[in-house]
Parts: sequence; structure tokens; C-alpha cells
Amino acid sequence: MPTAAVALAPPRRVRPRRLSIYVVIGIVVTAWVVLTFGRALATVNEAHGREAALRDEKAALEMRLAQGQAEMELAQTPAFQRMLARGLGMGPAGEQAFALEPGALPAPAVEPLGTDPAARGAPLDAWLNVLFGD
Repeated sequence: MPTAAVALAPPRRVRPRRLSIYVVIGIVVTAWVVLTFGRALATVNEAHGREAALRDEKAALEMRLAQGQAEMELAQTPAFQRMLARGLGMGPAGEQAFALEPGALPAPAVEPLGTDPAARGAPLDAWLNVLFGD
């Protein structure tokens, strides 16, 4: 058997076609656009989160401001001024100033409604204990 010589063809050089180049460029541009818009959307979502947090903080600060204004209005009323003056011993003429001694025991805790009144004792006894001790 004669051996036939098989000639190997030289390797074909692969040349990209115009369509292939356009497809690759299209994929790169599409990926770039998707990443750019994705980043922009993430930034917008983050900004919305910060806006909500700032809105909540603003509401809390406005509430504190309103409470402070109400307290200022209360402090400027004549009744409150009289009460403060009486606390400093500047009450009406002939009024006996009263204050607990420094270091006195704190007032007993307020007991909730519905507790056994026999266990508490009479209210007068509680006041006498606060004022004069045991």
C-alpha cells in the first residue's frame, strides 16, 4: 500500500468580520451604559434614604422647638412667676416659707391605683412621715 502524503494546509488566519467587530463594540457600550445608569440609580436611592433620615430629624427638632416655646410661654405667665417667687420665700406678706431640710429623704414612690389601701396606710400618716419623719 502506497502511503499517500497528506499535506497539512497552513493554518488559516482568522480575520474578524465587520459584523463581529460591531457586535463586540455593541456589547462593550451596552455594558458601560448599564453600569453607568446602575451607579446613578444607586446614588439616587442613597440620596432618598438620606432625605428620609433628615426629614425625620427635622420633625424631631421641630417638636423639641415647639416644646421649648411652650415652656417659655409657661415660664412667662404670672402664675408661674408667683409660684417661683413663693419657692424663693417672696410670697405674700405674713406667709410662712416652707422647705424640706437639705439631705431629707426623698418622697415615697407613687403607688399605682388598685393597690391595697390598708397596706399603704392613711394619706395623712404618709404626709406626717414626710414632714416630721418617723
